[in-house]
Amino acid sequence: MKFNTKTWIVKRKTALYLKSPGFTNKFHYIKSSIIAILIGLVLGCITVYITGGNGIAYITTMFVEAFSTFGSKTGNQVSRTMNYTTVFIFMGLGLALGFKVGLFNMGGSGQAVLGFAACYLILRDIATNKGVAVTSLDSSIMLMVFVVFLICGIGVSVLTGILKVYFNIHEVATSIMLNWTIWYIMKWLISENNANLLQQNWLAISDNTWIIGLVMALISVAITWFVLSYTTVGYKFNMVGKQKTAAKYAGVNGNLFIIMTTAFQGLFISLGGIFYYFNVQKQQTFYTDMVPTIGFDAISVALVAFNNVIGIIPVALLWGIINSGAQAAADEAMSSQEMSYVITGVIMYCATIYILFMQFRPILMMKIQNYINKDVELRLLIGQNNEKIKENRALISKVKNDEYILNLKRQTEEKIALLNNDLLIAEANYLEYKKSEAYAQLVAAGVQKIKELKDSLVALKATIKEDVKKVKLEQKAILTKKIEKMDSIKKINTQSILDLTKELKEVKVQNGSKEQINELKNDIKILNANKIMFKSSIIEYKQDYAHYIENYEDGKYELVADMLFKINNAKFVISNAHFEHEITKIQGEIKTTKQIFKEEVRNEITKYAKIISELKAENKELKEKGFNKYYNSGLYGISKYFKNLNRDHTIVILNQAVIAESEANLKIVALKKAAKAKDASITIEEFKAQAKAIKNGLNQEFGKKVAELNEYIKVQNQKRKEALVSARKKIGTFKTECKQQLAEGKNTVDKNKAKEVLFNKIAEVQNDYITT
Repeated sequence: MKFNTKTWIVKRKTALYLKSPGFTNKFHYIKSSIIAILIGLVLGCITVYITGGNGIAYITTMFVEAFSTFGSKTGNQVSRTMNYTTVFIFMGLGLALGFKVGLFNMGGSGQAVLGFAACYLILRDIATNKGVAVTSLDSSIMLMVFVVFLICGIGVSVLTGILKVYFNIHEVATSIMLNWTIWYIMKWLISENNANLLQQNWLAISDNTWIIGLVMALISVAITWFVLSYTTVGYKFNMVGKQKTAAKYAGVNGNLFIIMTTAFQGLFISLGGIFYYFNVQKQQTFYTDMVPTIGFDAISVALVAFNNVIGIIPVALLWGIINSGAQAAADEAMSSQEMSYVITGVIMYCATIYILFMQFRPILMMKIQNYINKDVELRLLIGQNNEKIKENRALISKVKNDEYILNLKRQTEEKIALLNNDLLIAEANYLEYKKSEAYAQLVAAGVQKIKELKDSLVALKATIKEDVKKVKLEQKAILTKKIEKMDSIKKINTQSILDLTKELKEVKVQNGSKEQINELKNDIKILNANKIMFKSSIIEYKQDYAHYIENYEDGKYELVADMLFKINNAKFVISNAHFEHEITKIQGEIKTTKQIFKEEVRNEITKYAKIISELKAENKELKEKGFNKYYNSGLYGISKYFKNLNRDHTIVILNQAVIAESEANLKIVALKKAAKAKDASITIEEFKAQAKAIKNGLNQEFGKKVAELNEYIKVQNQKRKEALVSARKKIGTFKTECKQQLAEGKNTVDKNKAKEVLFNKIAEVQNDYITT
C-alpha cells in the first residue's frame, strides 16, 4: 500500500488530540450533559410513578411517538419533532452566543411575538386589499415575511445591547420589560383573540415542512462554529467573552462586539420565531395575559449544551422530542402533559451543578479504593484521621455544653443583667428630668438663645455677602488695570517685533553684514520670548485674584462656622444629650458583650472545623500520593512505561514529518511561482513533475521512518507482554507466600505486616523490569 505522509500526520495528530487535556476537558462537559439528561429522565419517570402513572411507559412513548408516522403527511409527529428541533437550534444558538460574552438575553419571546405580529398586520392589510383571508395568500410574499421578522427581532435585540453599553442598564431587566411591552402593544394593535398567520405549505418541500428549516439551522451552526474557531473575529469574540480587560488592552472594541452579538442573537432568535409560528404554532392567541414561553424554553437548550455551538444540536433534538411526544406520552401513561416541563426543569437544574458531574469518575474512584484496601499502612493512616474527624465533630456538637463556654455564658448573662439595670435607671432619670421645672426653664432659655443666634447668623451672612461683593469689585478693578497695563506693554513689544522684522528684511536686501543680521534676529527672539512672559504674567494676575477672593471668603465664613457651632451647643443643651449619651453607651456595652460571647463560641467551633478541614486535606493528599505510587508501580507501571516509550518515539517522527512536509510545500510553492512568472524558468509540465517528485520523495522517506516506528512499537509491545507475563508470575509467587504467612500469622499485626510486604514487593516489580 502506498504511504501518504499527509494522511499519516492527520491520523497521528487526531490520535494525540483525542488524548489531550483540551479534548478531555470537552469530554467532561459532554459527560456532564449526558448525566444531567439521564437524571432528568429518571426523576421524571419516578415523578410519573409517584403521581399514579406509568413512568416507563411515559418515557418510551414520548420517544417512540416523537418519530411516529414518518411520511409526507402534514402534521405528522416527525415533522413536528424536527420543526421543534429547528426552532430550538436557532434560538439556542442565538442565546449561546450571548452567554459566551456574558449577555443573558431573556427577550426571545418578545422578539418572536413582535416579528409575528408585524407580519400578521402587514399580511392582514394585503389580504384585505385583495379581498381574501390571510391564510389564502400565496407564498410569493415569503421573502417580505422573512425580512420583516428579522428586522423586528434584530432591532429589539440590538436595543438591549445599546442600553447595556451606553447606559449600563442590565440586559435581563430590559429584555424582560420589552417582552411585556411588546406583548401588550401587539395585543392592543391586533385586537383579535386568535391571529392565524399563513398556510403551513409555504415552507414545505414535497409536503415536508421541516426540511428547509432544519437545513438552514445546521448551516447556521456550521458557519458559526467555523467563524468562532478559525477566524480573527471569532478569536476576538472569545477574548471579549473570557477576558474583557485583556481584550480592552489588546485594542479590541468590547462594546462593538456586545452590540454585534445582540444583533446576531436577534437574527437567530427571529429565524427560530419564523419556523415556530409558521410550522409549529401556526397562530398566536392574544386573549390571555401570558407571554409565550418559547424564548425561555430555549434558554435551557443553551445552558444544557454548555454554550457549545455543536452541542446545541443534540440538546435541541431532545427538547424537540420532549415537546413533540409529551401529549401522547401523557395519554399513554395516564399522566399530565406538564410532566415534560418537570423533566426539562430537572435536566436544566442538573446542568447548573455540572461541576459535580465533571468530578464524577467512578472507575478512578474504584481504583483508588482498591489501592487503599491493599496498602495496609495507608489504610491505617486514613482510619486514624477519620477517627480524629469524628472526635472533632463530636466536640463541635458539645461546644455549647463545654465548661468554659458555660462559665462564659453565665458571666455574660450576669453582666448583661447589670447593664440592663443601669439602662433602666438611666432611662428613668432621663424621663424624670424631662418632667421637671428646671428642664422647662432650660428649654425656654435655649429656644430664645437659638432664635437670637439664628437672627445674628442671617445678619452676618448678609454682611459677608455685601463685603465679598465689594472686595470682588475692588480686586476686579485692580486686576483690570494690571491687564490693561500689560496689554499696552504687549502692543509696544509686538510693534517692536514688526519694526525689527522689517529692518531685518531691508538689511538682507542691502546685503548687510552677518553680525548685523544676527543681532537683529537675537533682538526679535528676545521680544518673542517677552510675549510668553506677558501671557504668564496675565495668568498669574488672574490666579492671584482668585486666591485673594477665596482666602477672603474663607476668613469671613469662619465667622459663620463659629455661629453655627454656638447654635449646635444651644441645641445640645436643650436636647439633654448627656442623658442620651449615657443611655446609648449602656446599649452599646450590652451589644458588645453579646457579640464577644458569640465570637468566643464561633472561635471554638472554627478551631475544631479547621482541624477537620486539615485532616480531610491530608486524607486526600495521602490517597493521591499513594495511588500515584501504586499506578506507577507493578503491572500498571510496566504497561505505562512501554506506552510512554511508544508515544515519545511517535511524537519525534511526527514533528519531523510536519517540518519536512512544510519545507516540501514551500519548495512546491516556489516552483509554482517560477512556472507562472512572465519569464518562467520552468514549464508547467516540469513544475508538475518536480512537485510530484518532491511529494514522492517525502512519502518514501517517511514511509521508511514510519515502518521503522511501527516495527519499534511492535517490538516494545512484545516486550511489554513478556514483562507483564513474567511480572504476573512473580506477583503470583508473592501472593502464594503471603497466603502462607497469613495462614501462619498468630495475630492481626502479623497478618497486616504480611500484606504490607506483598504490596512493597509488587511495587518493586516495575523497577526491576524497567532497569533490565
